[in-house]
Amino acid sequence: QETLHGKDSPQTQSALNQLAWLYVQRGDTKRAELWFDRVLKMQDTPNPHMTHDISRPVVVDGMAGVFLRMGNKAKADELWDRAEVLYQELFEKFRTTPASHASLEAGALRSYASHLSAKGRHAEAVEVHRRVFKMDEAMYGKGSVSLVGTHITLGMALEKLGKLKEARKHYDHAYATMKKMWGAEQATSTLGLMAMLDEREGKYRAAIKKWEELVASFRKRFGEKNPWAAYNLLNIAKDHWMMGKLDKALARYREAQDVLEPYVDLVLATGNEDDKRAFLLENAWQLHSYVGFHLKGMPKDGRAARLAMTTLLARKGRVLDAMTDTMAVLRKRMKPEDRTLLEELAAARSQMAKHV
Repeated sequence: QETLHGKDSPQTQSALNQLAWLYVQRGDTKRAELWFDRVLKMQDTPNPHMTHDISRPVVVDGMAGVFLRMGNKAKADELWDRAEVLYQELFEKFRTTPASHASLEAGALRSYASHLSAKGRHAEAVEVHRRVFKMDEAMYGKGSVSLVGTHITLGMALEKLGKLKEARKHYDHAYATMKKMWGAEQATSTLGLMAMLDEREGKYRAAIKKWEELVASFRKRFGEKNPWAAYNLLNIAKDHWMMGKLDKALARYREAQDVLEPYVDLVLATGNEDDKRAFLLENAWQLHSYVGFHLKGMPKDGRAARLAMTTLLARKGRVLDAMTDTMAVLRKRMKPEDRTLLEELAAARSQMAKHV
C-alpha cells in the first residue's frame, strides 16, 4: 500500500490498522502498540482534500477501545479525550459548512454515539441515536430496509439505559423488516439480541425458542457440527438451568461439548503458539460454563462432574500437545547449535518455574 498509494495514504493507514489488530489477537500488545502509534501519528494532520474528515475521530476512538482491551486504561482515556475534541471540531464544521449529503453527518453522529456509550454516557448516546434515526428516516423513508441497522443500534442503546420495552420495539421492527425483505432464515441476526433481552426480563422460555431457531438456522446453512450452533446450545442450556430444568440443561451442555471439543482440536492443529494461546483464552468461557453448571447447578451429580472434568482435562491436554508439537517442529528445522540454545532456554524456564 505504501508503494502504490504513499506512506500517509488512507490505504496504508488501513493496512497498518489491520496489522496492529492481528497482533492484538495474538496477544502481542507491544508490537500492536507500535503499529497503532504510527496510525495515530498519521491522524495528527487533517486530510486537506476532505472538508469533513470523519475518519480522524473514528480511528482515534477505535484505538481507545483497543488499548482498553489490552489493559492500558490510561492510554485509552487519553485517546477518548482526544476523540471527543476531534468530534466536536467535526460537528462545528458541519454547522458552518453543511455536508454534501446528510448521510455523512449521520455517520459521524452514529460513531459519536458509540463513543458516548463506551464512556458510560448512555443517556447522551440514546439522544444522539434518536437524532440519527430521524435523519435516516427522513433520507430513506419509514419502513425502509436501510433503517434496520439504525433500529438495532438505537435498541441496543436503549437497552443499556434500561428502557427495555422501547428497545424491544426497535428489535421487533428490525426483525420484521428483515423477514419481509429476505425471509426468516436471513432475519435471524437480530434474534440473539431479542433472546438476550428476553433473558434480562426473565422470559427464559421465549429466549429458548429464539436460541433454538438460531441453532436450526446455523445447522441448515453450515451443517450439524458447526460451532455457531453449539454456542447457542450453551445459551439454551443456561436458560434451562435458570428455569430449574437441570436434566435438560445437562443434555444441551453435552450436545454443545460434542461439537466444540472436536472444533478446538481442528483449530489447534494450525497456527503458532501465540495463535493457539489466544484462541484458548477467547474460548475459555465455554469451559467456565461447564464448570459453573457443575459447581452451582448440579454439585452432587456425577454426570455434571464428568462433563466439567473431562472438558477441563481435555483442554489442558490439548494445550500441552499443541505446545509440544510446536517445539518438536522447531527442533527438526534447527541447526545443531540453535537446538542447543533451545534446550538451554527450556532448562532456564524449568528452573524459573521452580521459583515461582
